[in-house]
Amino acid sequence: MLFPRKKNPFNLTKPPPFISFARIYKFPCLSYNVKDPMMKITYSPKPLRLKEKACDVVLLIARFINACDAVQIRLASEKCNLEDSKTKLWSSENPLRGVAPLLAAVHKVQVSTKRLTALHPDCLQLCLLAKCSKAGFSVLSDDDILEVDQPRDFYLHCYYGGMICIGLKRFQKALELLYNVVTAPMHVVNAIALEAYKKYILVTLIHSGQFTISLPKCASTTAKSSFKTWCTPYIDVGMRYNDGKISELEAVVKYWTLSLQDIANMVQLANAKEAEMIQDGQIHALINQKDGMVRFLEDPEQYKTSEMIEIMDSVIQRTIGVSKNLIAMDESLSCDPLYLGKVGRERQRYDFGDDFDTVPQKFSM
Repeated sequence: MLFPRKKNPFNLTKPPPFISFARIYKFPCLSYNVKDPMMKITYSPKPLRLKEKACDVVLLIARFINACDAVQIRLASEKCNLEDSKTKLWSSENPLRGVAPLLAAVHKVQVSTKRLTALHPDCLQLCLLAKCSKAGFSVLSDDDILEVDQPRDFYLHCYYGGMICIGLKRFQKALELLYNVVTAPMHVVNAIALEAYKKYILVTLIHSGQFTISLPKCASTTAKSSFKTWCTPYIDVGMRYNDGKISELEAVVKYWTLSLQDIANMVQLANAKEAEMIQDGQIHALINQKDGMVRFLEDPEQYKTSEMIEIMDSVIQRTIGVSKNLIAMDESLSCDPLYLGKVGRERQRYDFGDDFDTVPQKFSM
């Protein structure tokens, strides 16, 4: 930028004066200074604080999410990426501000509860950072996921969802999500699966009290061998726990025996009473207030109440729904030309003879 050429606009024998355009044009973030007699002007923006900038961006994104059209967003869901915004939330050290906007974005982008979007793992991760486990649990659906854009999104969704369920002491749900990561198809093992398997071992010991090293047949052979190599300490803990040999378990595990008052002091609670975390349906125990000892009891549930019957009925209905989805997927796969072509090539390779039928009888003409 140059000034209009005038004859001796300044006294060049003296240093050029400071010219502030910020006062004239009311730009609080810009200031200009004359650097040389040739009237060349350079500007240096006053940098905003990183936290303030991140908060402003979060506010703009929240306004856009609330005002945008859900139908248009779903048409370009692959471009609805909030990765940069999530990074700004981390830098602001206040991830709680982004939980509500991300929850709203997930509900707008998601077409059905059976479809997983790229926003799901980001939302769950942000809920973990903000320590909003209940908000993250609302994103997890009881319906089976049938549509996934990227395999990595499925891994992260189940991994973060399992961690949220652990925080809420919903160990059965956590096992289901971590199990999905461990048994997912993979040609090369990834870090997400390794961390999920470590937590899967610990949650299994907490929930059922026993651990089985053998994985189901649906798990990939690569995952099985890699888990044994990279998760050896956790596997040793599980095996020692199964054997019931306390001396061997103490050799691989270091633990403390703490009183309720010690726990309250460590987590900065007001008193030992706030450290009593026995909830209905989770742990059945009694605490002796005199000496602080805990006595564990058997489950008092007799499975005869109307509430338990409703729970069992919902589980049965879900099982029926899973069966219908499997039948529909089997029929769709049986009519897939790529699948039929591959089966035909395998037939020629192994020569099964006339007993091998590439098309099910249901679809035979």
